[in-house]
Amino acid sequence: LSASADGTARAWNTADGSEIFVCQADDGPVQAVAARDDDNFVTASGEGIIHVWNAAGEPQAVWKSTANEGTCYALAFSPDDRHLAAGYASGMWQLWDRLNKDEPPQPVRTRVGHNAAVLDVAWQKAGSRYATVDQSGKLLIWNAGDGNLLYHVQLPSPAAYSVSYSPDGKEL
Repeated sequence: LSASADGTARAWNTADGSEIFVCQADDGPVQAVAARDDDNFVTASGEGIIHVWNAAGEPQAVWKSTANEGTCYALAFSPDDRHLAAGYASGMWQLWDRLNKDEPPQPVRTRVGHNAAVLDVAWQKAGSRYATVDQSGKLLIWNAGDGNLLYHVQLPSPAAYSVSYSPDGKEL
């Protein structure tokens, strides 16, 4: 999946590079996308609106958030696909639950731990922790169970754009 300034999310065939489908968001540039193991994926617009899409057959938006939390730069599903972490330009992040076809998603946790835009979110493979990184180079590690901050690191670079756990979850 790719996110575009033209307000679209596109899926691509990895075998030949052909376009599989296009989804048009109705509220500005698509800043972030995240896919699940089922046919659902999410997009976040420049206005901070999160859409849940079903890509089985012709892609359709099945849910749209009503709260505008500002630009959302980062989306990441937990390893079990039950939770979605979203990072915003305001320095806030939210954890969403119940991302399924039968019930509307619910933000279960909102935290402000950054003083700059949250640019990426990554889950540890075990799902017990996740990391957020911001535009000022601040890396925060969170407990996924209770949402408490475990520790923070000021990275040597003044800006950090991405974060990722190693496959064994022991390194960032």
